[in-house]
Amino acid sequence: IKIKDCNLLLETKNPLIIDVRIKKAFRKERLIGAISAPDKEKLKESLKSTDKNTPILVYCEEGSRSRTAAEIICDEFHFEKVYNLDKGIKDWKTKGYPIDSK
Repeated sequence: IKIKDCNLLLETKNPLIIDVRIKKAFRKERLIGAISAPDKEKLKESLKSTDKNTPILVYCEEGSRSRTAAEIICDEFHFEKVYNLDKGIKDWKTKGYPIDSK
């Protein structure tokens, strides 16, 4: 999903936002409202009680790791509304969109 479309998704669909970067990167900065799932076990745990109709936005630093995570979420956990942030948080910040760094 392109950044502009991602912003619209965040504003209108209230997706579950999953950051698949390592914990250190997540603690430094993240999309507002994101949860951390740096490995498959944490990913599985974070989806356990999530409704299958919930839109899910997955991102990483540049979009590659999150693409793999999005495929896993679709193929193994059977969610259908899964979006990968194209070019990741790096491009999100470059374009001036807000991040949480507290």
